[in-house]
Amino acid sequence: MWKKLGTKLKYSTTCHPQTDGQTEVTNRALGTLLRVLVKHQAKAWDLLLPHAEFAYNKTPSKATSLSPFKVVYGVDPLSPLDLIPRPLNQKPSAHSAARVEEIQKLHELVKAKVEKTTLSYMAQANKHKREKLFKPGDLVWIHLRKERFPSKRKTKLMPRADGPFEILEKINDNAYKVELPRDYGVSATFNIADLSPYEVDDYLSDLRIKYSQQGENDGGLSTRSNNVQVVQNN
Repeated sequence: MWKKLGTKLKYSTTCHPQTDGQTEVTNRALGTLLRVLVKHQAKAWDLLLPHAEFAYNKTPSKATSLSPFKVVYGVDPLSPLDLIPRPLNQKPSAHSAARVEEIQKLHELVKAKVEKTTLSYMAQANKHKREKLFKPGDLVWIHLRKERFPSKRKTKLMPRADGPFEILEKINDNAYKVELPRDYGVSATFNIADLSPYEVDDYLSDLRIKYSQQGENDGGLSTRSNNVQVVQNN
């Protein structure tokens, strides 16, 4: 039945929860729901999971006006408030082919509603967003996310970016493959949110800091022992 429905497996970018925003929103909603149900019985949260799951799956979403139960199974489950005879015209078909056709029509309706809602949210979010694109050969900074680079973010004073690294391949407008050293031990694919253009001014700034830390005097650079000071003459 899943094969007839055309179910596909999609992969997301490493350590980028925004790629799977629907799951993140669901987790946040479930967390809020559990906090309301648990109250002062924090140790019994696992006993309340079935109630939270049922309540969430039976509640119509704002985007589709349909419940998750309805989207997946084609019908809403019975609850104590629904113990009345079900109308015959709402009875799901017992034949697999007819059943698949019913769910496919329902999914087309849901998809159209989700796309409409997504476009509305996207237009609102992109009002002040600047487009950022790279091409192979460009130099970039990479953002050292704590969950992805724990060894490089052990303290708050450690650098939060590293580079420059060269763009090797553009996967799409939101993901790029970077020439990353092997000792990093992570995937070389990064989301656009974790990349920043590496400018020439950044390189010159790195040189000034490097020489000042080595105690060298390079023209306009001035250093003092036990106190690093960088001065640039105009």
